[in-house]
Parts: sequence; C-alpha cells; structure tokens
Amino acid sequence: MKNVQVYANTQAGGIFGYASYTTIRNSSVTNFSPIVPNNADDYYTGALVGYSDYLIIESSFAQDVNINIENAVSTLGVGGLVGRMVNGALTSSYATGKINCNSANVGGLVGYDSATINNVWSYVDIMTNLDYVGGIVGKATT
Repeated sequence: MKNVQVYANTQAGGIFGYASYTTIRNSSVTNFSPIVPNNADDYYTGALVGYSDYLIIESSFAQDVNINIENAVSTLGVGGLVGRMVNGALTSSYATGKINCNSANVGGLVGYDSATINNVWSYVDIMTNLDYVGGIVGKATT
C-alpha cells in the first residue's frame, strides 16, 4: 500500500487499526501518515497496525513513515510498524522514516511491546519529549 492516511480516535494503522490472532506476511506500507484528532487520548499507531493481540508479522516493512503527533493528550504506543504489540512475534521486518511525538512509548518498530522480536532493523528518526523511547522498541514488558 502506498500513500496511506488514516484518521482514528484511538487505534490507527495502515493495514489494521486493531488486529487479533492473525498473521501479516510479505506486506508493506509506504508513506504512512496518520491524521490524529486534537486531544486524542490513549492513542496507538503504527504503519502496519495500531494495536495487536497475538499478532505474527513476518517479512514485512514500512518505508517513509511520517508520524506527527503533537496535539494528543497521551499516546500509549507509537511505532514505525506497530503501536502496541501484546504477545505474538515480529521477524525479518523493518521500518524507515520519522516519528515526532509529544508522549512516551515510542519505538522505531514497536512503541510498547510484549512480543518476541527477531532479525529486525529500524532507521526511524524519533523526536519526543518524554520517556520510553528506543530504536527498535520504546517500552518492553513480559
């Protein structure tokens, strides 16, 4: 998919806003740019998926990600690929682009994660003024 703009109040993704017990394989999104409502609260976004439970992502990527969230009340997960990933797995995937966010839990691939991650890379410039920021994962838990 190319030139993807998505408007959502809480969960925005280029392929799925919310995904559960599914697989994304050999998929890509280029030039993802979510439209974030003013004062969005508890917001999740990623070029592939906003929020996921037991999702498997294999051999997929996002290029030219452009996530700009300056007027949200809070973000709970912002990532180049996935905003929040609960369980599941991410393998052989990558993201490139920019994330500018005024909240925490920001990662080049996954904003907030409790999944297994293998063989991935990220070239995402991240600008934020809060904590839990990482090149691959912003915040990881078990």
